[in-house]
Amino acid sequence: MKEDIQKKLNQNKIIAFVAIILLLQIYIMVNNFHPYIGMTVSQVTEETYQVSDLHRLGWAKASHIDIGDRVIYVDHQPVGQYPTVQTHGEVEGAEFIIVEREGEYSRYKVDYNADIYAQYLFYLMLPLLYFLFSSFVSLIIYRRNPTEPSACLLIAMTLIVSLAYSSSSLALKLNPLAEMIRVIVFLLSPTLFFHFIYHFFREKDKQWFTSRPIYFSYLFAFTGIISSFISNHRSLDNMMVLLCFIIIMVTLFFQLIRGLVHLRDDAIIDTLHGIFLSIGAATAPFLFLFIVPLMILGQPIIPSELANVFLFFIPAGFLYMLVSDQLYIFKFKINQLPYYMVLAFLFSMVITLIYLLMHYQETQSRHVIPFFALTFLLTLLFLFIKRQLDHYLRSYLFVSRDNYQASLYRFSEAMKHEKSRQQIIYAVKREVEEVLAVIQTDIVTEIGRTYPDPNQSSVPAIYTPLLRSYHGQTFDIGKVIGKQNLYAVPLAWYEGHFTILFIALKNDTLSKEQYDWLSSLAQFANLAIENQLKVEDLLKEIENAQTIGDKEWLSRLLFHWSENERRSLASDIHDTFLQDLIILRRRLEAVQLETDELTKQNTLQAIEEEVKDIIFEIRETCTFLYPTILSEIGLIDAINELINKFRLQSNSALTFHTNIKTDLVQPLDLKMAIYRIVQEWLNNARKHAQAKSVWIVLVDQGDRVKLEYKDDGIGIAANEYHTVDTNMGLLSIKERVRSLSGDINLETARNKGVRMTIFIPYHEGGNIYETYSNRG
Repeated sequence: MKEDIQKKLNQNKIIAFVAIILLLQIYIMVNNFHPYIGMTVSQVTEETYQVSDLHRLGWAKASHIDIGDRVIYVDHQPVGQYPTVQTHGEVEGAEFIIVEREGEYSRYKVDYNADIYAQYLFYLMLPLLYFLFSSFVSLIIYRRNPTEPSACLLIAMTLIVSLAYSSSSLALKLNPLAEMIRVIVFLLSPTLFFHFIYHFFREKDKQWFTSRPIYFSYLFAFTGIISSFISNHRSLDNMMVLLCFIIIMVTLFFQLIRGLVHLRDDAIIDTLHGIFLSIGAATAPFLFLFIVPLMILGQPIIPSELANVFLFFIPAGFLYMLVSDQLYIFKFKINQLPYYMVLAFLFSMVITLIYLLMHYQETQSRHVIPFFALTFLLTLLFLFIKRQLDHYLRSYLFVSRDNYQASLYRFSEAMKHEKSRQQIIYAVKREVEEVLAVIQTDIVTEIGRTYPDPNQSSVPAIYTPLLRSYHGQTFDIGKVIGKQNLYAVPLAWYEGHFTILFIALKNDTLSKEQYDWLSSLAQFANLAIENQLKVEDLLKEIENAQTIGDKEWLSRLLFHWSENERRSLASDIHDTFLQDLIILRRRLEAVQLETDELTKQNTLQAIEEEVKDIIFEIRETCTFLYPTILSEIGLIDAINELINKFRLQSNSALTFHTNIKTDLVQPLDLKMAIYRIVQEWLNNARKHAQAKSVWIVLVDQGDRVKLEYKDDGIGIAANEYHTVDTNMGLLSIKERVRSLSGDINLETARNKGVRMTIFIPYHEGGNIYETYSNRG
């Protein structure tokens, strides 16, 4: 109970913190819409001020005000009485400026125009983009780990860095609150990150330093903040602020380097490498090209606007580590187009930064966005061209050669889309040809239980030595038998005959790892084929039941049997994954004999990653086969899980509406039917519909439930209703509805989309809702 209360308090703290950050961001964004004037003035006489310096991105330079011009009035008051001139010797926040040059007076209205386009980019667009990007990464971290101290600190650090980025542009305009915020977050950001490092590795029992350096970092951070308030000099060229920042950063990087040494033989070293690189790439330009030259030479090598852009490496690095499970275990799928767009965006940003670093004195600001856009489009085009070239040249590039774990994963993903035994068998053949160096592969069917006589067999002559060696021996599914460079792999047993894959290798023999991979591949294929046969048998029984008459009890019985088969199949999947674990066990045995420590650690790290993949795939497969979350979290939450996955995997816009707030108190077969219907709708929408928009409605109507699906996709032609390949899901939905005494109406035509409406009555005695209090 105490732990739950603490978790709730931590969640409330995060929510309150995010709310504060959001309010400050809104304040900064609203005030940032006024242009940065960028004009420094110096007093010539008691009442005379002239322009002494102009910022290259400022409004004043773009408005053709020159150094030496006399500033007469600012917002209808003498320039010497203007607040920012009195405090900083700069003109900022003004609406009107009167300037005298060679006896002629000019009145300027301060507003945004096309000549200060770079201000949009550096002071508005990039800070806003960074805040949105950081918020997205923070949301992912929060959804995965809402209460762990390390996750809370990482969220706080990420959002504070975004606040530092936004406030830096407003602080240039001498906004007092922004100046104060910038100093605070400038010093707290590395300190919070240091605190995150401590808790993250402590949670994994891998820490290498105590909390004392953390306390010292906070001490220096608050020392710098207090000194800036006392001196009333709250800019980043305050020497005390810069000194405290450098001390914190040096301490942080010293501890990170110590960690690299301390954890060099640990599998978690990859995570530390990623953290070190992302933070280093983000802060090194700011530290060594801006702060250090500013302290030593009096002026930076690159402007702060360019140095700030490197901060994008922080959320990008953490996002990469989340996706690759190097930070927290968080699996999600990314569609190809968004993935390529992210890669193209990051690459284009780097190229644009390099371009600006080399030419920022001469580059006109209005050229930056077109340059970035052109680089982005060309990079995106290149990625798609490369994908096609990889497809056509894969047999020459050997991109999959020797990558056995990736091959098994790719094959298991491909099995989700194969719809016949022949497609599954040829998928195995294709995978073998991509991974192994082969001379020839052949699929031979209608072979008995034993190896045939080579003189009376339809097996190609190249395999004659293999048949002679093993003539009369029994075939076993998944058991690879071979001699020299010739091998036979039994894939399936159907209607009294084996289907065998024969392989002729270029090399002399299979390695132990190749043998285990090939055996696992055969087991996967056999499991997929058995599953396909069971589905076909089920469809035949349903068709037979339809010819007998309208017997609802028979359909319901068949679907009870179908769900039981899914449970059995889930168990079988567990057993097949044992093959992968056996491979890993053998590799662990081999590691024990390894004498080279570096090779041993690299192998152990690879094994750890493979174990994570196996665990994740088992969970995903079992959830798909039998959704235990239906009983764990309820029908509506389970459907929301399906919808969230669909939105990650599909480019179609999905709208879901229901008036059921909690869960239906109905028998499991009704809730299972609703869940499976929605699941089938989403699968069809993702794989076949090619729709821009999808709508699903689930409504309680008192004595029955209404389910409605609609999309604007390619629809189904009338002559395709009864083909198994395209309509197996539709037949399944019809039989489920029929088994529960429901009604179904389908409206569709080619290029007219699909609309399906289903009504299923509630069983007698069932209540509509189950409240949270009843759940206990």
